[in-house]
Amino acid sequence: MPDKVDNVYVSILGNRFNVMFQYLSLSSAVLFYTFAELNSPVLATFSAYGSFLSAICSAWTCCGRSTPKYYKRTEEHIKKFGELRPRFLEKLISKTENKEFTGYCQLQGAYLAARKHGQLGVFYDVKRRCSNNVLPNF
Repeated sequence: MPDKVDNVYVSILGNRFNVMFQYLSLSSAVLFYTFAELNSPVLATFSAYGSFLSAICSAWTCCGRSTPKYYKRTEEHIKKFGELRPRFLEKLISKTENKEFTGYCQLQGAYLAARKHGQLGVFYDVKRRCSNNVLPNF
């Protein structure tokens, strides 16, 4: 049962930026209907635009679907070797999108597994040396 809870957490809440995009999309949609009821077309238009933009950002990240994939992969690696080996993370980073604002989902999956198993020191060391991604993992 704890593994199922862990998988749900990683899939739904693990990718913080995807959660933020979904929250912004939902709250903008609520504001749109509120402003439309109040006959405020300018604010309703901004709210609709915010909802649309947030939905586009969420879709751009494929709703964070690679976060659980790389979480499981990293966790299996840690269980197999008893530690997070730097070479594993270096390969993960080099074989995925490694740009300023892309590749976050993969790193977030590895971060969550490293945090769960007390291996954050290795994670941050390799991220600092190899990753071009500027988005924070938390």
